Amino acid sequence: MASSTSVICGTAALLLLLSACLCEAFTLPSRGSPLRGAPGRPALTRREVVYQYDMAYLATVAQRQPVTGFYYFPECKFCQKVFDWAKEKGVDLEAKGVQLKNIKDASGDPTEFSLELLAKAVGNKQVPALEIGGQHIMKESGDIIALLSKLWFDEEVQRQLNSGPGIKVESYMEIADLLD
Repeated sequence: MASSTSVICGTAALLLLLSACLCEAFTLPSRGSPLRGAPGRPALTRREVVYQYDMAYLATVAQRQPVTGFYYFPECKFCQKVFDWAKEKGVDLEAKGVQLKNIKDASGDPTEFSLELLAKAVGNKQVPALEIGGQHIMKESGDIIALLSKLWFDEEVQRQLNSGPGIKVESYMEIADLLD
């Protein structure tokens, strides 16, 4: 009886390991999938999903990574919240270098940006999503608005961004001071 239990546990562990490896490799059917790289197209690399404002702030300010893309779809009330904020502040996202990426077409079908977000955000198509420097994906409309407000309307941050190679941070306490 004990040997059959260990075989079942061993098989379950092997299946979990195998599924983790498959998910890690983004294996999908090879029909020119944008996740694996179609002929003549480089494969997409996954991005670190940033759920915390602090990490996104450090990526944009300390590491000098620009905001490069905004994934959305028009019917999403949280995406609309970001657009309403931009309109209220008089900010043209595209003029700031942010590519707007609608994940659904007019008929509601997924666009190429939907698959792109799925690959970059490790299987998560939640919008709104902000792409930072081609390395990070940030979620949550309130955090996105807070980050963009800090980047584009805070004079101290503007001075730091325009002053040199970046902010040198020696400790977590200095990071906390930067965020206040």
